[in-house]
Amino acid sequence: MPDWVYSQIREAIRSGHFIPGARLRERDVATQLNVSRTPVREALRRLEVEGLLSASPQKGLRVAELDSQMINELYFMRQELEGTAAWLAARNASTAELRLMRLIVDEEAELLDSPSDLGRLNYALHQTIQGAAQNRYLVTSLNVLRDGMMLISSTNLHSPTRARAAHDEHCRIVEAIERGDADGARAAARAHVVAAHEAKLREKSAIA
Repeated sequence: MPDWVYSQIREAIRSGHFIPGARLRERDVATQLNVSRTPVREALRRLEVEGLLSASPQKGLRVAELDSQMINELYFMRQELEGTAAWLAARNASTAELRLMRLIVDEEAELLDSPSDLGRLNYALHQTIQGAAQNRYLVTSLNVLRDGMMLISSTNLHSPTRARAAHDEHCRIVEAIERGDADGARAAARAHVVAAHEAKLREKSAIA
């Protein structure tokens, strides 16, 4: 039960149901999930240790918030790690993994007006590339990084312009991996992260 409760809260953070800064009360979460407070307490403690939640005497337990410097640092590390993952995938991907990458980007092209589907496919593609890299330490580092990325409040894929650009960037990454062009795959993956970061900065500027 604690593992299920943990996964439910974690998914609520990832999907944006619990946004950065939102207060999580043990009693309220237990009611929402229809469980007792004990597994909720254990799950919240675990998420706090992982850095997804933060606690203070004044504000209670809340979904952690990232400042601009922390977001910049996350995108920098994502650029480095995802570039490395694409480089390794170009060298190590199996025929089945290459086929799956191609299927994902082909499906993306049909769903550019559906942010939720694009989010699902984006996750699937990055997971496939990560797996094709065949480096367990890289996978661990990317998983830690992904936890931090969950705290950036919204996806860029609700913008039709960004959705199309991200798809084109994914195609360039996959094409380079299919060719076995490790340097090209790394460059394409890094460019993809840079473009995502720039889109996020534009979005924040527009909101401000």
